[in-house]
Amino acid sequence: MPEETNMTNRRAILVRVDTREPLDIKWRPCIADDELEYANARLEQCRMPYIWRWVDRLTNLSGSINMSDTSHDAANQLCSSSHRS
Repeated sequence: MPEETNMTNRRAILVRVDTREPLDIKWRPCIADDELEYANARLEQCRMPYIWRWVDRLTNLSGSINMSDTSHDAANQLCSSSHRS
């Protein structure tokens, strides 16, 4: 009977060490903790410029907004909108 382990696989991504850029943003294999440690040790041993990192569970959204609407009395508009219930 195989020995049961309490390891769960998580998503990891291969990142270039010097630029912190992923090798391929779409390639995120599921691996176990010990696999990540072993893979990083082998990458270091072979002097490869990459490291495996866990994929964050949070989603980062980046972008910008343009708040250039014309306003004749911005202070009055901000005060009146902040007192609304």
